[in-house]
This record gives sequence, C-alpha cells and structure tokens, in this order.
Amino acid sequence: MATAVDPFSNLNPKPKPLKDVQKIVSDRLFPQVWSPSLGPEERYRFFRDYLGVQIQNEAEVPIVGVGIGGSEQNPVLEFLSTMPKKADVARLLGKLGLPEVLFRVTECSLPGASARPAKGGDEIGHPAGDVGTLGCLVEDQSGQKFILSCNHVIAALNSGKRCIDETWEPGRSRNRIGFLHDFKGITFGGHIGNVIDAAISKPNPATDVEKGIRTLGAINGLLDPVPLETKVRKSGKESKVTDGFVCIRDLSVLIRFSNKQKALFEKQLCVTGTQNVGRFAKNGDSGAVIVDGENNVAGLLFAVDGAIDLTYVNPISKVLGYFGVKLCQG
Repeated sequence: MATAVDPFSNLNPKPKPLKDVQKIVSDRLFPQVWSPSLGPEERYRFFRDYLGVQIQNEAEVPIVGVGIGGSEQNPVLEFLSTMPKKADVARLLGKLGLPEVLFRVTECSLPGASARPAKGGDEIGHPAGDVGTLGCLVEDQSGQKFILSCNHVIAALNSGKRCIDETWEPGRSRNRIGFLHDFKGITFGGHIGNVIDAAISKPNPATDVEKGIRTLGAINGLLDPVPLETKVRKSGKESKVTDGFVCIRDLSVLIRFSNKQKALFEKQLCVTGTQNVGRFAKNGDSGAVIVDGENNVAGLLFAVDGAIDLTYVNPISKVLGYFGVKLCQG
C-alpha cells in the first residue's frame, strides 16, 4: 500500500470521491491512450512519461485495469498491472494532478475471455464460436424464456446471426438447444468502453431447459449494487462449483479475446477465490452467473486472468437492462 501525492503542486487539492478519481484515471489510461487517433509512438511516450515504463510493442499493456478495492469502510484505488515493479503509479497520479489517494497495485496478465473448446461438463456453444457455460434462464414481459450466456460463447464474438445461428449443448455436440436471439456487440480497440459481453438464445424445444443453477439450486433474486467483500459462488462448465468474494468494483479493464483484439470494459466486478481453495474460475466458465449466499445473482462471468486468480464479471443489472428481461426465479 502506498500514498500517491501530487509532486507538481504545493497546494492540497480538494478531495475527490474515489469513484471520480477512478473515472479520471480510467479515461486517461484507456479511451485516450488506446484511441485509434493516437499513434504507437505517442502511446509509448505516454507510458514512459507518466508511468516510467519503456515498451516497444502494442501487445505490452502496463496497466490493464483500475477500480476500487479494499473494503467499503477503507476503499483504495486498485491498479491491475502486468509490470507492477516498473509501473510508477504515484507518478501517474501526480502527472494527472489528482489529490492524495490510497492505492494498491496487483500483478496480473492481460486477461483473456474465459471460454475455450472443451469436452464434458455443463457447457453450451456456437458452431463457429467458443464453448462456455449456460448461466441461467431469463424471461421477457410476455413470459418468453431465454438462455443467458456470453456474446463470445453463443454469438461467435459479434458475428452471430440472430434467429438463425444455433446454440449447441454440449458445445461441440451438434445437438441444438436453441437459436441465437440477441446479443450486445463488443467494441474492440481499447478506446471505447463496453459494459457487457452477453447474449441470449431462445430454447428450442423449451422443455430442454430448466430454471435454477446446477448444484446451487433455485435463483432467489438479483443483487444490485454489489458491495466489496461480498461472498459469492458459481457453477461453471470447467471448474464446477467454487467460492470467492468481490475484491474490486467499478473496474475499468482491458480484455483480450480469441480474435487477438482487446476491448475495454467499464463498471465491472472482479472476484477472487476463497483462500486455499484454488482459482475461482477457469477457461470455459464464461457465461456462468455469480450468486451470493442467498442465491441472488450478482453478475455474469465473462473473463479470467491467465496468471493469477482474478475473474471478471458484468453487473447483472446491466445485462438484464440491455435485453429488457428479468431473472427466472425459483
């Protein structure tokens, strides 16, 4: 833990809410730095001048995420960095003219979307896409039910055709369980923020799906907002049932997808596994829903870190709001 002080001013800046500081830092690090209008040399110069980091390759991303960690009583500005010993976060905050804040730097890799081709377990997939997890059932105002999962699992990473492309269960079985109904397109490049990586599929036949979550049971409601340190669990295709807790909220983070492109996601949750029980999620768990101890859904799992135990989650309220649906409870 360290304290970042503005070295360029003798005045004590007026305190800002930590959420405002996060937004300022996030906007500078992601939409501005990764804008297509900014050339590689300018980008490299920014990292050198503001973070003290020398990079020569677009694949090198010294800061991949910034959010709010710690606890609700003692929050800190949380940085996710691929090079924590080199990236000078205090220098960055000072250069941005920000007030004194507590911050923490956590080492990680550039996260990748978590689905992958796999055999066995609870899985769904797209004929030309990845394989992942069926999260749960949702329904619209008319009572029509849909399968909820990720864009990159059942919509072939933006290329799926609505009402035409099949959803398979298991993912490589050619055994249709539904048709792609809708998805939220992902904007790549790292300069424009996304909030959800989500898609819904219309079951066909409807009798092939049931409410609830395998092993965990019935869904009781949704959790919004999601406080830091909330204990959560999930049931995924690859790692089955695991326990963890929310370690970061309001996270802006770059995610690498299977098409070799990266995308910025904002307002995200980050989960880590309970101590001594292993990773919270693995490749193939994309699409699983995250629930609290009362089986209230907190979010949709869409990515994992390849180096450490960090799992990235879309807030469920943002997912439901986009599609105009609600959770199928019971």
